[in-house]
Amino acid sequence: MNSINNLLLKTINDANELWKMSSHNFRQSSSYTSNNGKIVFKLSDFPDKNLASIIKNKLIEQLGVKDAPGMMFTPESNLSQEIMNSKEFQKHVKKNLSELIKGNVIENSSTYFKSNINLRLALGHADILYTGLDKNGNLFSFVLDTYDFNKDDPNLAVQVARSVSDSGLAAGYYTINVIFIPNSQFKKLFF
Repeated sequence: MNSINNLLLKTINDANELWKMSSHNFRQSSSYTSNNGKIVFKLSDFPDKNLASIIKNKLIEQLGVKDAPGMMFTPESNLSQEIMNSKEFQKHVKKNLSELIKGNVIENSSTYFKSNINLRLALGHADILYTGLDKNGNLFSFVLDTYDFNKDDPNLAVQVARSVSDSGLAAGYYTINVIFIPNSQFKKLFF
């Protein structure tokens, strides 16, 4: 039974670590965060001011606050890799492929990640803020999620987590996943 629990925890490692970040004010996840990205404690420290403005608006809408800490995941992180390889993200790129090839940037899309249990538990519904191709034909994308336990979510686990959050025992925050697919890999995946 212990090996089954260990396998399950490995399968949902990102979801588990994101919960730890929320329920322990980022203190128990230092090795996870340092291996997968960077914590941004204030939006004023966020490297891209346009992206910071979008995040601020989402925080106001979703969490009712103007600022919150966040986690910026590198393209090499497990969570960003799972997003990149998910059916939902692949569908997003395929749907917009002709526009991407023309050099257009796809903005303000969203999806519900349900094809992978880790993504479903870690992100659920997320916003795909930007997707485009750089001058070398590499694909880039930014995926934003607020860790807010939506009050209208019918999932019992989300409702329980919302109760914990409402009682002040878990904090809301945001995640940004940077997706980067080199040109050669992009061609293999989508042509």
